[in-house]
Amino acid sequence: MNKQQRKDVQINLRVPPELAARVDRAAQSTRTTRSWVIREALHRYFDGDGSDTQNPTITD
Repeated sequence: MNKQQRKDVQINLRVPPELAARVDRAAQSTRTTRSWVIREALHRYFDGDGSDTQNPTITD
């Protein structure tokens, strides 16, 4: 599916400050956005890669 065909859906959620800080650190260390970090984490979780608590790409 190309970019023009894909329509993103906005999801709003509340997280504890500690989790938000972890997302921010991951975004800074990977030079990406919060959205990218959360999207990547969700992909890994739903693709079955979320069972490992240590993630080499997204770290504290």
